[in-house]
Amino acid sequence: MFLFLFQKKRTHSSFSILEKFFQEYLIYGGYPDIVLQTSIELKQQILKNLVNTYLLKEIKDILAYKNIFEYESLLRRLALQDGGIMNKSAISRDLGIYNNKIAEMIHVLEKTYILTSIQPFFTNKIKEQIKSPKVYFHDLGFKNALINNFNTLEMRSDKGEIYENFIVNMLIRKNKNIHFWNIQNRYEIDFVYQEGGEIFGIEVKSQLQNNKIPQSVKMFIDKIRPQNIQIFNQNIDDV
Repeated sequence: MFLFLFQKKRTHSSFSILEKFFQEYLIYGGYPDIVLQTSIELKQQILKNLVNTYLLKEIKDILAYKNIFEYESLLRRLALQDGGIMNKSAISRDLGIYNNKIAEMIHVLEKTYILTSIQPFFTNKIKEQIKSPKVYFHDLGFKNALINNFNTLEMRSDKGEIYENFIVNMLIRKNKNIHFWNIQNRYEIDFVYQEGGEIFGIEVKSQLQNNKIPQSVKMFIDKIRPQNIQIFNQNIDDV
């Protein structure tokens, strides 16, 4: 079993330029019309227009769902808990939307490449289908526009979730069949996938305290015995 630690280092003079584009991508997403704009104000305006026309109108029309308030409330709830375990019963109770309608809306949002959901990892495949998934946005710009938060990452309380969402999108592009690992909501590994009969894990940390291996990683190694586990750490100054 191998454990890899990935962290960003300032190793080249071009780092600041790449970092700028990367940070903008995490806030405004990857739609070309938005990426090519140099004005932050224009980026925000185009993104908001895209959300209003495509996400809040066209996809709502596909759903044939007449209650726009409930639809928008669900989208914003998912944006706020991006990367969290989705509890449909709690969402139903809080927003007053029936469980079957929530499931229908999420299904359409997945088919239209707005959302992606991943199931928990179990060796028992039946359990995977009955447990609550985690939901992520394919484009981080949509997430940020829905909650109207375009602050830089240094000012964000959801910085870790944003990095996590970025990694899950990269894994999807590599055609990985990804899951997450969770024990009683105490120990969690962000992403788990199998390849060649072996199990691999990925943990994303915006900061790695005292350069120590997280307890969840130790528990995952002890319980699952993966081929390797990678820790992606974004704390470039302290490690």
